[in-house]
This record gives sequence, C-alpha cells and structure tokens, in this order.
Amino acid sequence: ASLEEDKANRENQIASLEEDKANRENQIASLEEDKANKENLVDSLRNHISYLEKKVEKNEHDLSFYLREVELHKDKIRRMQNSFSWVITSWIRFLRRKFLDPLNKSKKDSLCSTNVTIIRTYSFLNLHP
Repeated sequence: ASLEEDKANRENQIASLEEDKANRENQIASLEEDKANKENLVDSLRNHISYLEKKVEKNEHDLSFYLREVELHKDKIRRMQNSFSWVITSWIRFLRRKFLDPLNKSKKDSLCSTNVTIIRTYSFLNLHP
C-alpha cells in the first residue's frame, strides 16, 4: 500500500509539475510577445527621433539663413542712412514728417493694403533725420 501511495503522490507531483511547466511556457510566450512589441515601439521611437532631428536640423538651417538675411538688411539700411544723400536730405524728411504726414494720417485712418505697405516701408527703413 505504501508503494501505491508513493506512486500516486509521484504521479500527482508529475501532473503538478507539468501544469507548472505549461504555465511557465505560457508566461514565456507572453513575455516574448511583450518583448517583440517593445522592440517595435523602440524602432518606431528611433524613427520618430530621426525624423525630429532632421526637422530640427532644417529649422536651424532656415533660422541661420533668415538671421543672415536680417543682418544683410540691417547693413543695407545702415549704409543707406550713412550715405551722403541720406544725410543731406534729412531736412526734407523732417519737413515731410512735420507737415505732410499729419495730413495724410488723418485721411488714411483705415488700414488698407496700401497703408500697410506704407507703414511697413516706413518701419523697415527706420527713418531718422
């Protein structure tokens, strides 16, 4: 009887171990699937990072281009304002601002496209006597 009980106990242990083995194999399969999903996510994030790095590089290039353009315009304005003709005509600009600009301003209260152009030009040139 003792051998029969021992045999039954061993068979129960084997069944329990086989069930445990099946559970562990399911866990391994689940973990491998999670690993594959995470690897796909990592690849996707790397691609996105690469895309963003290229975008940043392009934006930096564009920014340097536009900053250079601004510097060129500032230099052009500076050279114009320091020119002989600009200096000797300052009194004419002064008279225009004193007498003509106030009259034109009262007539042009609304902002139409021509006024915007005039305002932009005036601002851009940063007129000084």
